[in-house]
This record gives sequence, structure tokens and C-alpha cells, in this order.
Amino acid sequence: MMKMALVMLYRTSVSEDDIGELDDLRSEFIKIYHKHGVKIIGYWRDKNKPVHTYYMSEYKDEEEYRSTIEKLHSDEDYIRLSARLNAIRTDSTVTRLIPL
Repeated sequence: MMKMALVMLYRTSVSEDDIGELDDLRSEFIKIYHKHGVKIIGYWRDKNKPVHTYYMSEYKDEEEYRSTIEKLHSDEDYIRLSARLNAIRTDSTVTRLIPL
């Protein structure tokens, strides 16, 4: 049986005044994700509620996901950017999607 990927869906909400800051942060996060080999499927903004943005990342399995998260959490740039994001974020959700 073929092993299928683990996909993570992230939703972040900010105030209308912070949408530009969130876009700036996303550009910086992309560089860090690339450095750590995170496969980003895409980024989206809710058409009807632009304060909500989404992105999806893909990992070959649970082990790769956990290993990558460990690397990110020890990366000084990631820690700094996460603190900036937490300062403007009003809500967030993380959904772990697995194949059927």
C-alpha cells in the first residue's frame, strides 16, 4: 500500500489594520520554510473575510513533520518571526489532514 502525505492546514486571523504586516511576515516565513525544506502547497486569503488567511504544507509522513517542527522551533529567525506573528494574530487554527 502506498504511503500518503500528511498535510497541515493553517488559518490565521488578524485585524484589518494588520493584513499588510501579515503579508510581510509571510514573505519572511517563506525563506525560513525553504531553508528547512518545508513544502508549501499554497497560500490563500478568504475572499469574503480578508482578515483570514490560509496556507497548507505537506510532509511525506509524521516523522518528517515532527523533525521539521523541531528544526523550526530551534531556528532563531523562526522564533523571532513567530513572536511578531503572535503579536498581531487575533485567532488561529491548525488542522492535520490525513488521506482516506
